[in-house]
Order: sequence, then C-alpha cells, then structure tokens
Amino acid sequence: MPKNLLQAKSYWLGSVSQPPQAAAIDDVVNYVRPIRLRASSPIDKFYQDRGGLIKLAQQSLLTQNPNLGPLILVGIISATENYLRSIFSRILQICPVCRRVSATKNMELGSVFWHAGVEVERGAFEHLSFSSSDEIKRTAKNFLDYEIREGSSIAGALKAFNDVCELRHCIVHSHSLVSGKNAIRLNIRRLGSNMVVNLGVDQLHECALICSSLVQSFNIELFKEMCQRWAVDWRQPKTRNYGNRTELFDRIWNIFRSKNDVNLGIVGSRLSQNGCRKLVEQTYRK
Repeated sequence: MPKNLLQAKSYWLGSVSQPPQAAAIDDVVNYVRPIRLRASSPIDKFYQDRGGLIKLAQQSLLTQNPNLGPLILVGIISATENYLRSIFSRILQICPVCRRVSATKNMELGSVFWHAGVEVERGAFEHLSFSSSDEIKRTAKNFLDYEIREGSSIAGALKAFNDVCELRHCIVHSHSLVSGKNAIRLNIRRLGSNMVVNLGVDQLHECALICSSLVQSFNIELFKEMCQRWAVDWRQPKTRNYGNRTELFDRIWNIFRSKNDVNLGIVGSRLSQNGCRKLVEQTYRK
C-alpha cells in the first residue's frame, strides 16, 4: 500500500489498466509506396482493386478471422470511392463545360502543394466523402454540371449503394456494432439488444456486385454524356477551338474504355475507337 498521498494517487490510477506507452510513427516513408494512377482507365483500376479484395472472401478465412469480412467490405467501398474521384478528375481535365462550372470551387492549398501541377484536379475531391448518394449527386452537379435523374441506372445503383454504406458506417465508427440510426435506415428487424455486421462470402459478393453496378452505371452514363458534349456542346463558339476533335475523342475513349471487359468479351459491342467516334457523330449530327 502507498505511504503518502502522491504514491496513493499513482497507485489507484493503475488499478484499472496498464499505463500508456509512448508511441509515434518513426518514419512515415515506410508506410507508403509510389503507384501510377494513370496506368489504366479508372474502371479497370476498380476491377483490379475489387478483384484483389474479393479473393480474400473465402469461408475458411472468414470463419477463422471474423474481422476480415468487414475489412474487405470497407476496402471494396474505398475502391468505389476511388473510381469516382478518378473519373471526376479525369473528366475535369478534358471538358470545358466542367471547367466552367467548377472554376469558382475552392481547393485546399495542401492539395495544390502535393499535386504540384500533376493531376491537380484530383485535389478538388479530397475533402469530399463519396460514401453517400447525396454527396455523389451534389458533386456530379457542382463539378461536372451533370444531374443524376430519378429513373436513371445511376440513381437505381445509388439506392443500393446507400445500404452498403450504412453497413460501412457501422464497421468504421463502432467496430461493426449496428447503431439505431443505421438499423432504421436499413430497416433491420431487432433480434437482440445488440447486433453486429456479419459478413460471409455471399454477403461480400453481393456488396461487391452492388459497388460494381454503380461503377459500371457511372462509366456508361458519363461516357454517353461526354460523347454528347464532344459532338454538340464542344462545337459551340466558346469551346470550338478547345482542341483537335479526333484527339479529344481519343482522350474520352481512353478514360472510359475497359480493357478488362473487352478482353473478357463482355462489352455490349466490339466497336473500334474510330468506329465508335463515327457513330457518335452520326447520332448527334443535325
């Protein structure tokens, strides 16, 4: 027992848990590595990231490691958010309509310093969270001048994505414990005093399919929008001299075209780049 008041305080404070240890990151460089974001189209980067995560969704691994399923889901949603950041920033680089509507938007100075003129457009979305449909719709409107309308494939995919993001909220903010707000939004029937997110192989594949559907919807719908702008809006006096039209279409094509889907033979039509450009011109020719 302590002999004086100073010792007494130290003694009773140590009765509930061990004292904290001093800790800090020794060298943050050891925690990162370089990567080429432009090596592939945003959708193919998503496929790559999603594929690496879904390979971990094996029942034996999930049974042995109950925390693995929630982490996989968080990774899949993160890959989805990264697709949106990438596709939005790549569109900003080429579309004069987007540049006009987003010209007055603010960007954190730290983003400007970090990107140093290379893909600086990506910095416009660093302070935004794409884990809710409202934020995604607002960003598409404010930066791309693109309105996601009810009844569109994107709107439908966003509704399903919202449910997945509610599960993510439970995982990230309360270690998978389902909160009342999330339970009500998900329309979960109460089965006990406490409930946790429980993800097996089927649930992870279902969530991956929902995220994939959202990405694919955005890829098709935004490609359509950019082709229309290329054929119509970019011909207007204000943007007529924006650049070589063939080269501009090449840039659109390379942003949206999935080599992965083409190689698997699961694209809707196997048009060449030139063939697609000619059909787009015919579609919007007045």
